[in-house]
Amino acid sequence: TYYFLYVLFPKPAAGADFSGMLRPDKDEKKKLIHAIAFDVDSGDIVSRLFHGSEVKSAVFSSDGTRILTGCHNAKSYIFHLETEKRIRCFEGHDGPVKSACFSSDETKI
Repeated sequence: TYYFLYVLFPKPAAGADFSGMLRPDKDEKKKLIHAIAFDVDSGDIVSRLFHGSEVKSAVFSSDGTRILTGCHNAKSYIFHLETEKRIRCFEGHDGPVKSACFSSDETKI
């Protein structure tokens, strides 16, 4: 099965209704950002990955079980697709992570 990854920003396009996918944030200044994976064949949502910062980049691992995201908060995250759990957080960047990818052998990002 192939998946499509959609990155949902705080202000969706006019007319788009993603209200069922959003969770209210306690701090109005901080928006929750979501990366949403869809099954291309059925159109069903496979995962909703919640972030506290704007998602700049999102890619699947070669086996399709993990998603790597790069975020505005200078962090990268790896999530497990089925459980939606964050596996790892990578910190230490000087600015936003605008692009992230797995190495060909998936031992590095």
